[in-house]
Amino acid sequence: MAAGGKSRAGTTCNTLFRGLRLKIGIDVGRVHANVNHVTGRMAYRGRVMNRAARVVDKAPSGHVWCSRAAWDVFCASPSKVAEDDDEETAVVDARPLGMYSLKGVPEQVHLMQCVLATRGRLLSED
Repeated sequence: MAAGGKSRAGTTCNTLFRGLRLKIGIDVGRVHANVNHVTGRMAYRGRVMNRAARVVDKAPSGHVWCSRAAWDVFCASPSKVAEDDDEETAVVDARPLGMYSLKGVPEQVHLMQCVLATRGRLLSED
């Protein structure tokens, strides 16, 4: 039915669009990368890809979750901190979520929720 159309019962129905509902899972590690000869696109394989897929399976819609190992690598990166003192500069922060069992992963993984914040306050409070 088109937005704003009439239903069979005579009531007006509106299509509500609330944006994309993405969720992202991040892990870190070595991957095997090959070019797909049919599509010309890169294909990535390896344990890290499996773990990232399992992390995203645990995350609710609209969230970015990562492994603690990925967060530690991010924190060690020199480019993560803004160079200026602007209080409105967006930064990434993380909330620890605890240990999770992931399908196909023998050990439990410590997961973090990544959140966008400005200095001193979170941009999206859940």
